[in-house]
Amino acid sequence: DKARLKGLQQHGIGRSCKVGKEEAVGLLVALRLFLAEDAGERRSRWLRLMQELAAGLRDLPGAEVHLLDRGEVPQVALDLAPGGPGALALMRRLGRRPPPVYAHPFAAAQGRVPFAPACLQDGEPALIARQVRAVLEQAESA
Repeated sequence: DKARLKGLQQHGIGRSCKVGKEEAVGLLVALRLFLAEDAGERRSRWLRLMQELAAGLRDLPGAEVHLLDRGEVPQVALDLAPGGPGALALMRRLGRRPPPVYAHPFAAAQGRVPFAPACLQDGEPALIARQVRAVLEQAESA
């Protein structure tokens, strides 16, 4: 009885939250491709991409690079030294530059910028390293 639900919206979630057939088919195709790929080959590819990124981020001013190779998904963590741009500020700047680079901000309060390989293609680790290097060098010269 809608009369008893005072304060709640009186309509459904509407068109803005509906999923089109293109999105549903795209999700199914992505899942099929993911499941068809050998897990060991995927992990090896991901590790290679993260090793390339870690190599590209070495010797950055005010930062330490760590290759985190444990578990299924290897990652790269960029730990920023106090006194320089904060992790969240770096992530914001990376997201505004063309092409944008995004990192998950869950560890930003600890000064850490994490990078994961799931969506990376060949050649992109070098692009990410160039973007990070450019932002940090710009911050250092300011």
